[in-house]
Amino acid sequence: MFNDFAHFPKSDRRVIALLAVAAVFALGIAIGAKWGKRGETAGKQPEKTALATAAQGESAEQQPAQTPGNEAQTARTLPLHTFDPNTVDSATLVGFGVSPGKVKTFMNYRRHGKIFRTADDMLDTYYWSEEDLAPLRPYVSIGEQFRSKSRYENSGQQRFSGEERTQENRSANRFQQGENQPPRYQSNKFTEHTLVDINTADTTLLKRIPGIGSGFSRRIVQLRERYGGFSNVEQLLEINNFPEETLSWMTIETPVTKKINLATVDEQTLKKHPCIGYRKGNAIINYQRLYGPISDEQTLRNSHIFSEEELARLLPYLQF
Repeated sequence: MFNDFAHFPKSDRRVIALLAVAAVFALGIAIGAKWGKRGETAGKQPEKTALATAAQGESAEQQPAQTPGNEAQTARTLPLHTFDPNTVDSATLVGFGVSPGKVKTFMNYRRHGKIFRTADDMLDTYYWSEEDLAPLRPYVSIGEQFRSKSRYENSGQQRFSGEERTQENRSANRFQQGENQPPRYQSNKFTEHTLVDINTADTTLLKRIPGIGSGFSRRIVQLRERYGGFSNVEQLLEINNFPEETLSWMTIETPVTKKINLATVDEQTLKKHPCIGYRKGNAIINYQRLYGPISDEQTLRNSHIFSEEELARLLPYLQF
């Protein structure tokens, strides 16, 4: 074959050689394209799978965890009617529009010995807020057997054992049937007019004031901590639905114990104070940056950041 190729003219040999090179080149391109396509297909599949997995993960992250504290309220399926929180069943509460998660924590709390003596006592349940209780409050009716202290309770905190709880249920059933009514226990509420210092009283003492239960006593202490002490009893009216008639039982004998110096207080503490807030806190910071520290009451008045009414509330908490 090679001998025959040598007898071709030189021009023909060049043409044949060029054709051979072109054929080899074309074959190489075809093989390369075929293998490249396979590699591209193999590479895209994992990428697609990875993207799908990432998308599923992102979707899962975007969905909030369903806890009793953040789940949406359920639609009301039952008309609201009077009920006793100590005996109401879970289906009724769900029918009233309370979310199943909050109903579960409520029933667990009651199962462990909680007795609800007022509507506000329902706020002691984890995740329950005033928003949950507000539509139900007018319909709460506490049974007579639950209104006074039980011999099984110790400062409202002791949990019942299983045997004690069974005896309590039996005793309550006999009372409802008119048999062997349990003895009445004297309430620990103040029976004579007594003044309670709201700057030092703890929740146990506050609950002895007629009209103040666990919910209001807890919120009084929380508001006192935010202020750093009360300067007047009317500040309690900032609490939602607070019973104004109970103010006659309250007084302030201990002065405000936590005061702030506008010239040295940190920015976060300044803005968190109930008498100042975020907007006026920024105004104080900007004023002191331009004109120097506010070191006396007159300088604060000249800044015109607060009205006279606002200054009257704020001055008891300032230290110059």
